[in-house]
Amino acid sequence: MPIKRSKMDAAATVEMWDAAGVGTGSQRIINNRFKNHFGWRFCATELEVIPLKDRTLTPKLGTCKYDGDSNTTFWYKDMDAVVNNHIDAYLQHKKMMMKKFTRMFRALILLLEATMVKDLFER
Repeated sequence: MPIKRSKMDAAATVEMWDAAGVGTGSQRIINNRFKNHFGWRFCATELEVIPLKDRTLTPKLGTCKYDGDSNTTFWYKDMDAVVNNHIDAYLQHKKMMMKKFTRMFRALILLLEATMVKDLFER
């Protein structure tokens, strides 16, 4: 299966590192080795990931009886918390994109106003 040349977004990167239990130092090593070997990064930069770090959810340990006497242990995450976490991250991303769009729109308006004023003086 070929590797896509697009980067993973910040939320997916945080989830991947958290699910794999990879610490920050190991993340840097993996990212640097990948970049040195393939020539490009496959996940979001550390600066993009840091704001989302506090959104990571700690898995809980569960046990259940299986085949009578044997206990089976497993890790899980509370589904409500996971869904709320993803919704919050999505809304935060949309809010950030709206701020960027608003700044670009304001700059465009200022540029158009300056062009109109310049045209008036040139006439």
